[in-house]
Amino acid sequence: MISYFGKSKPSNEVNLWAEFLKKKGVNLTKEPSMYEKYHIYNIFFKDPDGYTLEIQSFEVGYEPKNAKKFRNDDSL
Repeated sequence: MISYFGKSKPSNEVNLWAEFLKKKGVNLTKEPSMYEKYHIYNIFFKDPDGYTLEIQSFEVGYEPKNAKKFRNDDSL
């Protein structure tokens, strides 16, 4: 798994990686999209040995004010 942390909007970086990989002939097994449950924007692809790799970005920070967004209950 490759996680992106940076100053630009993370989903833009994931999209750039997707474009780069496609230009290199890599088939994405999952196009760039948002996994809403965890607010993760990601792509999946396979390396030459067949291992699945992911490039992802967290679209919501882990600050306490955002913690409730990552829980399955309303106890916060």
